[in-house]
Amino acid sequence: MMTYSSSISSAQDYGNHNFKVIGNWSNAPHYKNSEQPLWEETLPESSGGELTAQLTPVDELGLDGFDVGRMLKLGLFDFVHAGFTYVAGDNPVFEGVDPAGAIQNWSQAREAVDAYRPILARELDQTFDATLLAIYSEPTQVFYCREPIEGIADFQGKKVRVYNRALSDLVTGMGGIPTSIDFAEVVTALQRGVVDCAVTGTLSGYTAKWYEVATHLYTLKAAQGSSLFLAVSNTTWNTLTPDAQKLIEDQARRFEDKAWAFAESADEEGINCNTGNGACSFGEAQNMTLVVPSDADLEKLKQIVEQNVLSGWAKRCGADCIAEWNGSVGTVLELSAAAQQ
Repeated sequence: MMTYSSSISSAQDYGNHNFKVIGNWSNAPHYKNSEQPLWEETLPESSGGELTAQLTPVDELGLDGFDVGRMLKLGLFDFVHAGFTYVAGDNPVFEGVDPAGAIQNWSQAREAVDAYRPILARELDQTFDATLLAIYSEPTQVFYCREPIEGIADFQGKKVRVYNRALSDLVTGMGGIPTSIDFAEVVTALQRGVVDCAVTGTLSGYTAKWYEVATHLYTLKAAQGSSLFLAVSNTTWNTLTPDAQKLIEDQARRFEDKAWAFAESADEEGINCNTGNGACSFGEAQNMTLVVPSDADLEKLKQIVEQNVLSGWAKRCGADCIAEWNGSVGTVLELSAAAQQ
C-alpha cells in the first residue's frame, strides 16, 4: 500500500476524499501521460495522501463519451476529463473552442482557448452544474488517405470519415463526402474502400496502425485539438475545504501546462512516426507520404471555414453565442461567424 508523508499537508486542511473520476479513452495519449499521473501521483503526493482518486477511462465504463456531462451533473462522478465535442450536443457553445479547420498553429490555439475560457466556464456551470478546472489539447487532427492526395482540390468526391458536425461541414466545403464511422472500424473501412480518407490525431492514427491501410498523411489541421477539459461537479466542489480547492486549482493549472506541452511534442512525433521524417519514441517509424498544405490550400481553407463551418455552427448556436465568439476567439483568429440566410 502506498503511503505519503503527512508533513506535506500538516499545515493544511484538505479533508479526506477519494474522488470518482472519469478519464479520457484508455488508448488516448493523454490518459497515460497526463491524466493518470495527476490522479495517481501528483494530487495524492501533494496532499499528503488526503486527496486520492479512482480514475477510470471512459471506455472501461462502457460509455461512448456523450453522457459524461450529464453523469457529472447527476453527481455520479466527482471529476470528468472529456472532449467538448461530446458535450456539444447539450450546448453548441462548446463547439466554438476549436471550430473545424479554423486553427492551424499551437500558439494561436492557446490564445484562442484563453479568450474563450470565461464563456466555456460559464456554460459548463449552467449546463452541467460544474466548475471548469483546465482546458487542454490533443495532437492535431489530420487526414489519412488510402490514395495519393496533394491538396484540397483532390478531396472532390472523396468519402472522408468524420466524427462530428463541424468536420462534416469542413469536408463538404472541401468537396468531399463526410461519412460517420466509429474509430475502431476505420482500418477496415479504409482497407475496403468504404472511405477514401479518415480524420484523427497524428499520434492516435499511428498507435491504431492506420498507416497499414493509408498511404498519404495530409497535415492540414481538420482540428487543432484544443478540445479536452477537466471539470468538477459543483456538488463535490462545494464540499471541499478552501485548502483543498486551492490545491486542486493549482495542480490543475500545472496539469494544463504540462498537457499542452505533451500534446505539441506528441503531435510532431505522430507525424514522424507515420512518415519516418524524424524521431519517433512511440514505436517503429513508418513510411507514409507526408503532404504539407500549400499557402493556396491555407487560403482556401479560411474561406471554407467561414462559409461552411462557422456558418453551419452559427445556425445551431444563435446570435448571442456568435457575437461572443466573434469578440473572443474570432478576434484571435481574424475570422467572423455569421449564419448564411
